[in-house]
Amino acid sequence: MRNFNFLFMLCGMAVVSSCSESNLLGDNEMALMEMNQTYELSETNLKELDDEDDGPKIETIADEAAIKESMDSYIAEVMNRQSNAKEKVSRNASGLMGLVGVFKVGSCGSYKELEIKLDCEDRKSISRITGKVGDSSVDGSGNVSFRFCLTEANRYYPGSVLLIDDYSYTSQAVLRHHDVEDKNPNNIVLIGGFEQVDRLPGKFTSVTKEDAVLAWGFQGGRSLDTPVGPAYIQYGLVVFSNMACGRILTDDEDKNNKNWVKVLEKGVYTDYPNREGSEKNGIILGGNTEYCIGLSTEHSFTYPRI
Repeated sequence: MRNFNFLFMLCGMAVVSSCSESNLLGDNEMALMEMNQTYELSETNLKELDDEDDGPKIETIADEAAIKESMDSYIAEVMNRQSNAKEKVSRNASGLMGLVGVFKVGSCGSYKELEIKLDCEDRKSISRITGKVGDSSVDGSGNVSFRFCLTEANRYYPGSVLLIDDYSYTSQAVLRHHDVEDKNPNNIVLIGGFEQVDRLPGKFTSVTKEDAVLAWGFQGGRSLDTPVGPAYIQYGLVVFSNMACGRILTDDEDKNNKNWVKVLEKGVYTDYPNREGSEKNGIILGGNTEYCIGLSTEHSFTYPRI
């Protein structure tokens, strides 16, 4: 906006100047020539004002106190949801109880669709998709839309699924906090194509307008009587990076980034180091986040032995 105002001011000065030099209405041609010269000058000035965008992308990490405050806020909120009877009724009414999210690949069939759109870093965005990840996408502003099918939690999935309310089937959950764009953030959640006013107040995954924690559950082994995967649809899961996979990179907030990771195991939350480039169950950590996605449509997608 400052660039537009600067240009408008210079053009206005040129018109006033031209009018003072001639009282004849027919001398507008001279004024237009001066305006053109002023515009060319302003282009040079605007480029100088925007030179900062030509520099390297700078990302900084918030101090430990700010990150801990974000962690504590999430835990307090989750504990309140788990104990609050009204919250339980509300979640049950929304039809999310007993469901997990698998990445959408083509169609959800009879399953309900969930879309989580993260408002990622605006400036010099590096959000991107590499390889095949299903229907998830990155828009022109670098915002990432994760698209899931909500399927039964009582089935077996050979990778990590999005945990919303159900935790009983999984041996370990990884909770990834995304520090989204700080300036006018606007995360969006749609279920069945309808935007959710309250976003996603799940018991584990929690998405508000300004904040997002995505919870990923990994089961491990399975019993013979547990069906594998959702019924009648193709799907994707978060898989380990040493497997053939597509990737979704979210460009999280650059300035004073507050990304963090927690692991939930046997009802106990523990901190996990958010070291740059390290991996936890197929999630590449650091100031940004990268998910490794395996698709059931690919030959490399294999089911583990029992």
